Amino acid sequence: FTPLHPAEFAARLPGAQSGEFGETLARIDGREPVFCAECRTVHAPGNVARCRHVVEQRVIEGVVSKIAAHAAPPATAPTSSETVNDFFGRLFAHKRKIGKGASVRQDASRFSAWISPRIGHLSIGAPREILANAIEELRDDLTDAVRAYVKLGKGKQKDKSRTSGGNAALIWGVLVTGFNYAHTAEKRSGLRVRVDNPCDGIRAPEKSPDKYKTVLRPIEWTALAACAEVPCAWRETYAILLYAYLRPGEARVLEWGDVDLVTNKLRVGKAWDFNDQVVKPTKTWVTRDVPIEPTLRPLLVAMHERCGGEGLVAALARRQAPGGPAQRRSQALLHDGEVRRGHRQTERGVRRGVPPVA
Repeated sequence: FTPLHPAEFAARLPGAQSGEFGETLARIDGREPVFCAECRTVHAPGNVARCRHVVEQRVIEGVVSKIAAHAAPPATAPTSSETVNDFFGRLFAHKRKIGKGASVRQDASRFSAWISPRIGHLSIGAPREILANAIEELRDDLTDAVRAYVKLGKGKQKDKSRTSGGNAALIWGVLVTGFNYAHTAEKRSGLRVRVDNPCDGIRAPEKSPDKYKTVLRPIEWTALAACAEVPCAWRETYAILLYAYLRPGEARVLEWGDVDLVTNKLRVGKAWDFNDQVVKPTKTWVTRDVPIEPTLRPLLVAMHERCGGEGLVAALARRQAPGGPAQRRSQALLHDGEVRRGHRQTERGVRRGVPPVA
């Protein structure tokens, strides 16, 4: 095997005959003498291509610069004629299509109430300065609404002059996430329409002071579990929710096949979407194993034997829906159990992790 001289290699590169790399040797020969540090010789014009070291360096430089030119992004951003309203409509439809539509309904509601009236008419491909100014005005409006909420309290349902700091953060998240998609989405999705993100460098709206979170305290759970007026099936459901740290949507689809009484673990890998009425991944998109508390195990063993290990673990949770009859029934049962601080204690306790009761 005889290795090719770099000059011959350059001549055989793809495109050399068509002119794409055909100028390589001409650039190497050049019209000026070249000093080679390897052979410590000054090569005269026309003889430069005979030096292996110079040819190797020039060929590498030419190929690398050509590759870099092909890989470089376009100098100007592809402009889009669609408006912000149209783009977010496509984004919400895309999320539903790929199975990430668990919060699309709420996000679309926040967008139509706060974002669309202020920047929805602008072009999604508008210059950064125009969109950045509009986004800052939206941020200022949200900050004013949060301050009004802190000072005057919650307004009427359709009053858009006040909003909590938590809702303002969710609205801001919808906006920032949308422009992140516009900047960095996959090309095949058709959602990448900008080369920059106009939200970069803009501070989020102010937050409202944190409120005291109401949870089901251990002494209240003890009273609820011992209350004979609360049906046994409801007390079993509450026990599973509290001791297994399950979210309501996760308890809604928990099956006995997910309960391993040998290793004492619950496999939580799916949840129920109360808006779209479909099974979806968990809130964090992570499947986790929850250890079964020793206090809960005897109850699970008894329930497993009673139903033969088939079906749903918490059957009553299947009928739970925010604001529905089951939730109102749950509120009445909590009152019967001498828990009178509101009907969302159990749900909030589940979300935040109430310590198990020994």
